[in-house]
This record gives sequence, structure tokens and C-alpha cells, in this order.
Amino acid sequence: MGSCLPSGGNWYTACKFNDCDYLKANHFAYSEQCDERQCDPEHYVFTGFAGIHYAAYFGHLNAVQVLREYEPLMLTQADTVIPIETCEGIIDGIRICSNLSCLHLSILSNATPVSQYLFERFLLGKNKEIIFKNQNALFCIFSCQIMNGSFDALSQVSSFHNLYLQKDARALFQQNINPLMLAVYMGRKSFVSLILQLSESALYSEYFEVFVINQDYKQWKEQAYKVIPLQLLAKQKDIDCCFAMLKTHLDGKHEPVQDWMGGVGYEGSLQIQDYINHTDIQRQRRMLKKRTSMTVKPRTSINTSMNSSFSECQALQSPRKSLDIQMQSMVETCEEYQ
Repeated sequence: MGSCLPSGGNWYTACKFNDCDYLKANHFAYSEQCDERQCDPEHYVFTGFAGIHYAAYFGHLNAVQVLREYEPLMLTQADTVIPIETCEGIIDGIRICSNLSCLHLSILSNATPVSQYLFERFLLGKNKEIIFKNQNALFCIFSCQIMNGSFDALSQVSSFHNLYLQKDARALFQQNINPLMLAVYMGRKSFVSLILQLSESALYSEYFEVFVINQDYKQWKEQAYKVIPLQLLAKQKDIDCCFAMLKTHLDGKHEPVQDWMGGVGYEGSLQIQDYINHTDIQRQRRMLKKRTSMTVKPRTSINTSMNSSFSECQALQSPRKSLDIQMQSMVETCEEYQ
């Protein structure tokens, strides 16, 4: 964003331009104060920012290291508007909420060295609670990473997700914040993939399953338009592509059922009853495996013929003299298509 010597001895200017000598000499007079000037994104004046927030936003690691001694617990004091640089380029006028830490701002501005440093200090040290101090901390971290959408942000999520999600996933669920929805409606395919990988973890699976199964397409869309800035909403084709990734993942995780997710069209929705019916069949198959000690070979690929295999499995549910005969036939039929 450019750099030059600070003028006028202004505290916030010194923070923006990494003048560590000025910060050390004047911290007793200005630290722990927040900028009360009117927001002016064009000149990078952000209402409610403390000095450490400016330093983190501009990516000045040295200034952040100095200011952590004087204002490490400071949170932004007002909603404000900032420019951010996403994977599509610089976007002006993104409104952010109050109560953000310097870590949130470093993530949002893609200041990788600063966010790496703060992650290590806040999460691996004694100040672990600071990033969770405000009610929406988990949402802020997820949304900041997804809004940015860069490779650096993705690698940081991958490296640190266990540390900040262990706070825990329940907090995310209780706030009804759906990280998959954020990634889908911002068209962030890499983040869709990463979050789906998190859903495989026993620690988070029950919460992510709720996000996927208990919200239909209409609810996702309504939530997206409430929490995502309009400038960051993806085009419909990119949203549909992310939904297709979600469907492919779930078809691989569960045995396939025909159209159980309702497709990714205009009003496609998650077909909950189909999922429940299919889960009943899975439960019956597990019972049979216990009885006969049979092992069903894992699927190695998804193809269209497997949809018909599921239909044939459904047809086998008509009354028979023996439940064992019914289940044996079902397993054999499904194995033929695998």
C-alpha cells in the first residue's frame, strides 16, 4: 500500500508506517486509545481502530511486536469500512463489525507474517483467550479467511484450525454460523474442500453434518445475503459449482441415492427424507455385517450406474420370509455395481 516517513508526529500515522522509534517513545501518551476520526477508507482512516489494529492491517510485523507490549487486548470499538484485497483484486467499502482483534485484521488484509506471529502468540501462548473474547470470534476468523480467499489464508486455516476450532465447534453451531455456506456463496472452492475435510474429523462431524443436512438451499441463500457483503457474493455459476462439490463429497461419504440432495439448480434443496430412508438401509446392512461377518468392499469411484443400483436395493425391501435372505440379496446386488 506504499510507505513513507510519518508526518506530524501522529500516533496512528506512525502505526500505519511502521515507525517503531516513535511508538516506543510515545506509547505512554497514546496507547490503548482508539481513533475517533470519521471513517475515510480512501485515506485509510478507520473509526474505532487502535494503533495495533492499523499496524496489523498494514502488515507491519515490527510495529505489531512493539504494540503487543502496550495494547495486546485491544478490540476495535466501532463498525467501520475498509478496503480489502481478495483473490479477485482490491475491493473498496467492505463494512466490518466492531470487537475485532489485531489477528482478525491481519487475516482480513492477508498480512501473512503478522497473522502467523499472532496465531503463534495468541494460540500457543498464555493469551489464547483473546481471539475468542468477542462473541463472534469464530465467525470472524472463518469469514475473514474465506473473504480473502488466498493461498496463504488457506494454508493458515489448515495449519491452525484445530487450535481455534477446539474452542469449540459447539460455539459455531450455537451461533448458527455455517462456514460451508460462507464458502459456497463466496465461490471459494478451495475453502469448500478444506471445510469438508474438517467434517471428517470426529471432533466436528456432528456439527458439520447439521450444517449440511438441516438447512435447505433457500435457508442457505437467506443466511448468505444477511452476513456476506454484496461485493463478495459469487456468481450463480460459481455457487452452483460449489454445491456440486458438496454433493460429490457427500455421495462419496454415503452410499449414493438418486437426487437425494435435490441437485444444485435454482430451488434445489437437501432432500432430508431421502437421507433418512437411506440411513435406515445403511443401518440394516451394518446389522447384517455383524451377523455374517461379511465385509462390503469400499467404492472406488462414483458413476451413474450406481443410482440404479440403489433403486434395485430399494425394490428388495418388499416382505420376505426371512430378513437374512432379504439383506443378503441387497448386499450382493449393491456389490455387483461397486
